[in-house]
Amino acid sequence: MSRISILVYQCKFCKNDVVGISRDQANIGSAVSYNNLQPGNLVFFSFLSSGTIDHVGIYLGNSQFISATIYKGVTIYSFTPY
Repeated sequence: MSRISILVYQCKFCKNDVVGISRDQANIGSAVSYNNLQPGNLVFFSFLSSGTIDHVGIYLGNSQFISATIYKGVTIYSFTPY
């Protein structure tokens, strides 16, 4: 997903280059609460027990985000706070 988010943001939204690792991307910009998410916002999360950010998706709106993994390819997922 990092490659997809880089292409979207470099071409459409950012004036600066976006770094290629999700945990580094999470340090760019400002955090927003779940209730303030807007379509196009990046959402960061972890599959690791350590909680270290290791994945990024793009929020689509309507509690959904799009993500790409080597296991499922590009997929739309439901997204809720926890």
